[in-house]
Amino acid sequence: MINEVVDNELIDKIALYLEDIDTGLVFVEVNEPTRQDKIIKLLKTKLTKKTLEVDLKKSKLNHLEKVQEQIKLNPNCEIVFVTNVHTISDNSENNISESDLVRDINFSRELYVKLEKIIVFFFPVYFIDSLIRKAPDFVDFVPIKFRFTYDNKLLKKIPTIFDDKVDERYIKNRINFLESILQDYPDKDYDYFKYKIDLSSNYLKINFTQKGFSIIENLLGKNNHAEVQKT
Repeated sequence: MINEVVDNELIDKIALYLEDIDTGLVFVEVNEPTRQDKIIKLLKTKLTKKTLEVDLKKSKLNHLEKVQEQIKLNPNCEIVFVTNVHTISDNSENNISESDLVRDINFSRELYVKLEKIIVFFFPVYFIDSLIRKAPDFVDFVPIKFRFTYDNKLLKKIPTIFDDKVDERYIKNRINFLESILQDYPDKDYDYFKYKIDLSSNYLKINFTQKGFSIIENLLGKNNHAEVQKT
């Protein structure tokens, strides 16, 4: 459940900041896609500046190229909301790993500034973790970051893993993110199965074997049921 009061207070702060600057980069950290959409919608109602939303989900273009393309089509925009950057590495057609994506975003930071727009990146928590680990220069380069809190009950249930090879915070936040977005996908959607497998894999990484295998078993059950219906 979203805390409406806290969200609106933070949305007001973001709107005031965006109205006060001319150009620059901003991070907004939010896990749930539906919540992200609501935040952007509310920001648009509060801002006097012209806005543009660039959704990179299923985009075949490089993140920067897509943003540049959309700005050329909307040259009068002053604020650009960039969403679903993290999904570029999830799209197998792009053939880019998350590490390569983070590195590419880091190398592109000066080019984003040269666009002379206010670029607002919306990232889930786990992707912020990845940026902090693999692109700290980019994180330091961005002067302001806003964070919408999320339900971290799941993280509290998972015990600490004393294993240097396991990036505990990243995996827990990835699990929390996947649990959040899976609420929005119908169980027959391809992305639903893809994210469920990802979720199972991450549970197994932190030794939640029963949880990880039960997800796979449920998926196999759904798939077998679908095959029976077809025949």
